[in-house]
Amino acid sequence: MNDLNKSKGENFIMKVSFQNESDYLNVKVWGDWTIKDVISIVEKIYQEAQKRTYSRILLYANDLSLPKTDMVRFFSGDQIAKVWGHELKAAIVSKPEIIKDRKTETVARNRGVDLSVFICEVEALKWLLKN
Repeated sequence: MNDLNKSKGENFIMKVSFQNESDYLNVKVWGDWTIKDVISIVEKIYQEAQKRTYSRILLYANDLSLPKTDMVRFFSGDQIAKVWGHELKAAIVSKPEIIKDRKTETVARNRGVDLSVFICEVEALKWLLKN
């Protein structure tokens, strides 16, 4: 996977990498889940999807730290909605403790984003690739 943070020499706590798949953009995020980094990472994912002409994202978040507060989860969903809007469909795969009460998903969906979170990659892909 292409790690954009390293290639640009930026200093982020949360990192992101991208890999092209036939029907979706495969995205991996890892590191500390903070409000500051969510702003830049959400924008980077959107820009890469646009540049590579993808409308579907499979986002792996298994290696994110737990956020310090639930406001980070809320802000993440809100930021996704502001940046991605209705343009991207995203399946997020992560551990149960990261997903927790699905606050990020709920906030984003309440703002019109086609996004769901999953523990199982197979289920995530089935949902993502369904018309």
